[in-house]
Amino acid sequence: MRVKNILGKYKHIVWALYVPLYTVGFFLLSDYRPDRYWVSYTALDDMIPFVPQFVLIYWTWFLLLLFSGIYLMFADADAFRRFMWSMIFGFTVAIATFYFFPSAQMLRPQELDLNDFFERMCSNLYQTDDNFAVMPSGHVIGSMVALFALWDCRKFRKKPIIALLVTVLSLLICASTVLVKQHSILDVYGGFAVSAVMFVIVYVILGRRRYPELESIKAVRTIENAVVGIKD
Repeated sequence: MRVKNILGKYKHIVWALYVPLYTVGFFLLSDYRPDRYWVSYTALDDMIPFVPQFVLIYWTWFLLLLFSGIYLMFADADAFRRFMWSMIFGFTVAIATFYFFPSAQMLRPQELDLNDFFERMCSNLYQTDDNFAVMPSGHVIGSMVALFALWDCRKFRKKPIIALLVTVLSLLICASTVLVKQHSILDVYGGFAVSAVMFVIVYVILGRRRYPELESIKAVRTIENAVVGIKD
């Protein structure tokens, strides 16, 4: 009975099953090299400096998503659901765009000083994550997914200093994508555009926490119950 109660309380976690599916899809797509692809570039990219120190900020993206997921999982079930719905929408749109409208960027510096700690980290980044499948920026989408979801959580909003720090970090992560020459500014614009549509769909259309009697909410809980095998 205790196990059943725990599963019933945290049945919203089933939405996290999307994460391994996305990860597999992304790595499969990382080997996709079409004969024709669009080069993401604008003259503004030439005006943006290469700031290798921002590679540290760039890597915090993973920690931000991990923290957001774990925190919301236990702090606010409804906010966690919307967090996952946002991720499902945003990252699925990104993967579909990568496949049907392949893109690449050619902005990385030709030479790096491997004796410099930060430039060596950038070199490692370039080897780990190549310059294909860049539009829209997954880092921008992921940062907005985390930011929207955390601000959606009432408990989180009661911690204004932490909320402000997370907001600043999210925006710095978006900036880091162009400062370490991992993305064109166009990719950032694309990431914000996807995030805007994502916000409207998830938080305006679907996210109606104040009206739990709506059939859409009942359908969500029915899906969760079916996955974990629990009846209300």
